[in-house]
This record gives sequence, structure tokens and C-alpha cells, in this order.
Amino acid sequence: MKISQTLVSLFAPVLVFLCPQGAQSHSVQVRHCITTSNTLRIFVEHWHTTSGPTTGQMRLTVNGGPDQIINGNGTIQGESDPDKLIGCKTECSTTDSGCQLGGINQAGAHEDWVYFDFPVTDVVTLKGGTNFYLENGCFGNTTAVYPVTVSTANDDCGCPCDELGHQCCITGTEDQYEVCVNAADLSLTAITKDTATGTKCCVHPADPLRIIQQHSAMNCP
Repeated sequence: MKISQTLVSLFAPVLVFLCPQGAQSHSVQVRHCITTSNTLRIFVEHWHTTSGPTTGQMRLTVNGGPDQIINGNGTIQGESDPDKLIGCKTECSTTDSGCQLGGINQAGAHEDWVYFDFPVTDVVTLKGGTNFYLENGCFGNTTAVYPVTVSTANDDCGCPCDELGHQCCITGTEDQYEVCVNAADLSLTAITKDTATGTKCCVHPADPLRIIQQHSAMNCP
């Protein structure tokens, strides 16, 4: 028995070294929302139930710039409902990427998150965590968490309608948009309108709750 325990102790570091990287990787989902402070908040779900001082370290680019490594702005523990993540304007968040297989790799099966805040007009590409907490955790999946590009242009939560006249593009539909109007009881509600002929909906570069009707053949600003 003593010999067996000694051998296990000797070979344990080798076994860890030979273990597939995916088995040590722990991010399973990326989501985002617009916060009550009008910022873009990106949430990363991970396997761990605890958060260390460098849990939220992420390699990313902002608006097509150079790679940078930043720490998360905060962590969330014990929240299993992705539509009740803290700070969002509405009880809704948009899925950007996630693992598809079940088991420990399953997106949405965990209650632990790291979040990152950016100006609401930023376009952010997450490339991967710098430690095992936030590395790609889709081991054995046909999908991967990273790279993934996140922006408010990809929202599927609808217009938050905090103010009369808010406008929002509709994910997957270029020639329509939503605008917030008064309902019969004077509450705010979103209605769908068509863009002008030959144009498409683009998010305003200075205000994510306004749109630009851009020529269909041109890229959004």
C-alpha cells in the first residue's frame, strides 16, 4: 500500500501535465446586456464556485484595437437565471456563445459569473481567459466559447423603452426597427417600423438607443 501511494504521488504531476487542456478549462457561456447605467456588461459563466483575485482576467480587443488583458469588474455567485443577472435594464440578457454538450460543459448549468463593463457603444471581441477559470470550457463540443464578438447591435431583448422615442435595431432583421411610444394607458411600449426603402438599420455610433438608416450596400458606421 505504501508503495502504491508513493507511486501515485510521484506520477500525479505527470498526469496533470498530460491531462487535455479542455479538462482544465472552465468557461461555458458568454452573455451581455445594457445596464441601468447605460453600459455594455459582458457576463462569462464558469465552472467554479469560488472566485480568486485573478478569476476575471481576459484577453480581448475593443473596437478592433490591439489585444489587451483586463480584470473583471465583478463576480456573481448563486444566480442560475441568466435573465436576472445584476445591473441589466430589463430582466433579459442576450446569449453570445456557449457550450452545447451536457454535463459540466453545459452552458447555463452553473451559477457563477464574471462580468466586464464597457462603454455602451464599444464592440468587444473576447479571445480567451488568461488562466483556467475563464479559458474555453467546451471540451469535446463542436462549438467554442471564444472568440466571440459582443455589441449592443446583437441584442435580442428588445428596446428597454426607458424614454419616449428610444429606437433599436432588431437582431436578424435589417429593414425594420423598434421605436418606443406611449400606449393607451400612457405606459411606454415598443412598436415595429420599416426603414426607408433601400436602407438598413444601424446602431447610432454615439447612442445605442438611436438608429441610423444606412444605405443597404454600405457598412454600418
